[in-house]
Amino acid sequence: MATRQILQPTNRETLLEVSDAELGRGVRIREKGIDFVVRTVPHRKQRYETSGDWIPGDPAEIRVSKLKNRLYVYLIAVHEMTEYAGCAGKKDIDQRSITFDLLFELERKAKLHGPFDEPGDDRRAPYYADHQAATEDEKHEAAKLGVDWDSYEKAVNRLRRN
Repeated sequence: MATRQILQPTNRETLLEVSDAELGRGVRIREKGIDFVVRTVPHRKQRYETSGDWIPGDPAEIRVSKLKNRLYVYLIAVHEMTEYAGCAGKKDIDQRSITFDLLFELERKAKLHGPFDEPGDDRRAPYYADHQAATEDEKHEAAKLGVDWDSYEKAVNRLRRN
């Protein structure tokens, strides 16, 4: 599977222009000085319960759960790229983040968190500040594109595994 090579600085809007098939194979872009490959995956193929995931590397990989609304896919990708940019370079951040997210999911099963609470909103998260900044960026992009935030959140929440 070929990855489309798009290396224009801060060109996240390119994700709105490519086909679903291209997104499934992966689209390479440069954002915030970092090379990324952004791809959609079936939700069940995520590493854990999440609609978006970043995996360090060169390029860093962004995995977004497939959704019918391409704007929603774009917003999740924006969130993940922003969060990763803040986390990049932090010691063992991927493993610490996964460990925390899995712990959060165990706590959710024990009813310590609500069904739609985000691990990144928990102050214990090793990426808490980066998640908050990413959410602000995501909300800004949603407003710019005319996306209703409540509808967006409901669509993302429907992905959750039971």
